[in-house]
Amino acid sequence: MDAAVLHTLGKPPRYEQFPEPIADDGEVIVRVHAASDLDKPTKAPPKGREQEFSTFGRSFLTLALHEMLHRANVTDARRAAGRIALVTRAAV
Repeated sequence: MDAAVLHTLGKPPRYEQFPEPIADDGEVIVRVHAASDLDKPTKAPPKGREQEFSTFGRSFLTLALHEMLHRANVTDARRAAGRIALVTRAAV
């Protein structure tokens, strides 16, 4: 596979051929996407949530924000203040 290989810290990586990784026991292969992949449209966004999940980037952002809003109790605080929640449950 083609890869940007870092040989020395502080020096830029070199673009070269690199062997395909093989996962050992207890390891997984992680596929990394380019930033341009984040703008690609999703194939089947949840019904009623097409805008939030319209691209891969928006999907990741929505999922990350959803968790953070619950952790910080921002959703409950907004409801208590009489404001709408920033993230709501998808229609089923």
